[in-house]
Amino acid sequence: MPDKSSEAIGIIGSGPIGQGLATLWAQAGYTVQLGARSPESARRVSVPSSVRVVSFEEAARHKVVVLAVKHSAAQDVVDRLALLLKGAMVFDVMNAAGMQEGQIVSTLPDRSTEGQWMAEMLPDSVVVRAFSHIQEECSCREQVRIPESGRSDMPPMLLRNDRESKASSRLPAMCPYLLGRS
Repeated sequence: MPDKSSEAIGIIGSGPIGQGLATLWAQAGYTVQLGARSPESARRVSVPSSVRVVSFEEAARHKVVVLAVKHSAAQDVVDRLALLLKGAMVFDVMNAAGMQEGQIVSTLPDRSTEGQWMAEMLPDSVVVRAFSHIQEECSCREQVRIPESGRSDMPPMLLRNDRESKASSRLPAMCPYLLGRS
């Protein structure tokens, strides 16, 4: 796990999920770099001043990286950043989901899971599925309430680790607010 003061967490994607996670980790004392697709995207970001807004490439240069782009852009983004993500722990928070006959279904080929698909694209990274069930409105700082007790009103995390079980022990240290711990 990165040391709160010495190693930044890189987040690739400056939409609601990326901004929400950046805000929560910054509030927890972590150094965070939020990667925006373009200067225009960077201007629309609303995060604490301690969060540095950078390019996707700069955000990808960390040991811990969150991939929080729209699923439709994931293949291009990963192809562009794969060398920078080599050796990193990559948290995949995306969902390849669509509607079919009134049911939510995976839009991935061959019925693979999101984690399997991402791990195949990033064989030299540790891919961890996390935060994929958190709705955008729950991750934005204006919506999250942290009671004095340090507990969160949010449900516990759903974590599936597609590469290493030891990665799951690192996640709670990064998510004290989301896991209801101080």
